[in-house]
Amino acid sequence: MKTTIFTILLLIFIDANLIAQNIFATTAYNEIVQLDENDILSELVVIVDSEIAILDIAISPNNRFYGIIDNEIVEINTIDGSINSIISLPIFNSAQGNYTSLVCTNNYELYTLNNFSTILYKYDILADTLINVAELDVFSPGDMTLFKGNLIITTTENLMAFNLESKSFKTIFCINPEVNNSLLGIANTFTNCYANRIIATNSELYWELDLDAGLTIPISNTNPYITYGLASKNEHLASNCSFELESVDCSTITNLNNPTNENLQIKISPNPTAHMLSVQSNSAIEQIQIYDVTGALKKTIYDTTKDI
Repeated sequence: MKTTIFTILLLIFIDANLIAQNIFATTAYNEIVQLDENDILSELVVIVDSEIAILDIAISPNNRFYGIIDNEIVEINTIDGSINSIISLPIFNSAQGNYTSLVCTNNYELYTLNNFSTILYKYDILADTLINVAELDVFSPGDMTLFKGNLIITTTENLMAFNLESKSFKTIFCINPEVNNSLLGIANTFTNCYANRIIATNSELYWELDLDAGLTIPISNTNPYITYGLASKNEHLASNCSFELESVDCSTITNLNNPTNENLQIKISPNPTAHMLSVQSNSAIEQIQIYDVTGALKKTIYDTTKDI
């Protein structure tokens, strides 16, 4: 019987300042919880004082937390959980909440999408102004993040990219069918314009998304919280980059990670790491290649039977 052989490409950060996790989540019980170094929601930051669910959060460059509650953008006090209404957003369907997404740029601009009018809005925190940016003709079940100068918006089948400079709007990533449900939360741990770690969740399970390679990598650890939205403390820096991403046609893709290995499973932990790395797979691994953040190949490992 032929054994499938494949290569795993890993990005290992060895700067100690990059090891700390900075992704936060809002949960079904209005908690804001932080992911630890093993991608587990474990550190409770605050319980928000609201009877209405917080569907998403965003973090500004000065580390202030903002949230979407019903049809309002609020500022969240992470010390006592109190909220302060910042602005009421346009309502197109009074029977339901119109907004499920929020993200902040490096220019203190909060972006959110109205799911009924499909209008993308930008709220300038410093100028206290709300701007109608574009009508995107797309519905988002959840969150958005920033990646290489693009606003990344989750839909039920793919990720869409709205370029903040050119205003182009296109499909740039196909969601793997193994995810099953829509991605509700997505966030970017930013290192530089070429090195980004995208984490996404469908509420209970988590994945790492390689937007450049089109890969969906399961995170083996499960989380005890029902998650609505994700945000990171430095994803705003990705708005300073300027890349026109390539569009993809999701209708032509049947298996996104590996067309010849439908049941391929890989567990990598912890990644990033400064010390030991464990790689487990249900298929044989031929070699492991380790790259630094500049894209330079640092080491090739052929004996993959031990921890690295």
